[in-house]
Parts: sequence; structure tokens; C-alpha cells
Amino acid sequence: MSEHDHDDFGLVAIVGMALRVPGATNLEQFWDKLKHGVESTTFFSDAELRAVGVSEAELADPDYVKACGKLEGAALFDAAFFDLTPREAEILDPQHRQLLECGWEALEHAGYAPGFAVTGVALLLLSLRFRARLIGLARHPA
Repeated sequence: MSEHDHDDFGLVAIVGMALRVPGATNLEQFWDKLKHGVESTTFFSDAELRAVGVSEAELADPDYVKACGKLEGAALFDAAFFDLTPREAEILDPQHRQLLECGWEALEHAGYAPGFAVTGVALLLLSLRFRARLIGLARHPA
């Protein structure tokens, strides 16, 4: 068997990437913050949480997390760019809006011009909750 006797259909090329994470709206910002150990989680004081309606019982709960990851520009979306009406954009889940924008940015990052025929696009979406569930299943298979 030579080095050329392999199944070309099993090969994957990652040619473009995009992301939105707390503290970074693109790959360059993400890697820079990662390289420099920058914490991008927003932590809240009890007073800030009370001001937005968090109850005293929740604040006293040792499992209550007083932090979140905020996405910059999450409310910004160019509906017309994606051929959506303002009403469609309004009812579209914010995560779907982010997905559309990241999908477009990943194609740009890969160097594809608008209208270029793409043979396949794969998306990796992973929430922390889903990740925790996967880890739990791996540790405690049924």
C-alpha cells in the first residue's frame, strides 16, 4: 500500500473560520486574548444583580453564578443583507442571526467571493450546556 492509496473522501480541509465569543468578535481578537490570558467573562456584584431583579434567595444560593459571557454587538444585524424583512429579523432567534453572520464571515475568511459555488459547509455549534451533557454521558454511559 502506497501513501497515495487512501480514501480521499475521508479528508477534511478547514479553509475558513469565524466565531463570536465574549470579548472577541473575530478570530484575531480571540487568539490575542487567549495568548495574553485575558478574562472575558463579566462578573456582577450583588447590587447590580438586585437592580435587574435577581432575588435574595438566588443571590444566597451557592450554585448561583454571578457572571455571564456578553457578546458585543449581539443586537446589531443587517436583515436586508440576508434578504430578511425587519419583521423576520425581529422574530429570528438571536443565535440564528449570529449563525448567519458567522457563516458569511467564515466564507469570507476562506476567500470565497459572493456567488461562488461551495460544495459543502459544516458548522460546529456547541453550547456549554450541551458540552456538559456530552461529558456527563461519556463519564456515565447508559
